[in-house]
Amino acid sequence: DFELFGEIYFQAGDIAEDVTGDEIDLGGFALRIGAMWTAQGGTFSVGGMIDLRTGDGDTVGGSDDTVDSFIGYESINDLLILEDQYFGVDWDTNIFAIKFLGELPLQIKAKNDLVLSAILGFCRTAEDVQFASGEDALGNELDVRARWSITKQASLVAAIGLLFGSDVLEESMGGSL
Repeated sequence: DFELFGEIYFQAGDIAEDVTGDEIDLGGFALRIGAMWTAQGGTFSVGGMIDLRTGDGDTVGGSDDTVDSFIGYESINDLLILEDQYFGVDWDTNIFAIKFLGELPLQIKAKNDLVLSAILGFCRTAEDVQFASGEDALGNELDVRARWSITKQASLVAAIGLLFGSDVLEESMGGSL
């Protein structure tokens, strides 16, 4: 009832040419490690994970011919505001996040047809974001979800996400009022 998981990806090669015709090299990586524990009989689950997708620490206009960012890792929708591609910011690269999660399956009509879940993420950029005055605080996010499986083919999902302490997003939208 204890699960360990991990993924690692590397990107390397030529990504483009600069204005002088010199090749710009790509060299980034992404990492996800974590653990999940499910109680006897599947009554609830708790776990945690670490996500890292590299960013490029160069300043804007630097003379470096290497991009150190991991260029996008789609379909990570753990956090509703920061990572979700439909409802959120869809932040795909330059992130370091520690996430804690839990699930509580319940029964309405059939076994485990209602699942309540929560995730708490502590997120920073892997490298300071230049457009936001060198900020690195993506913020802390708490999401709560309820998924009701009406049939095998249809589910009804309700979710709420709260993001707080995101200096990067605040600065990118013009700063505080």
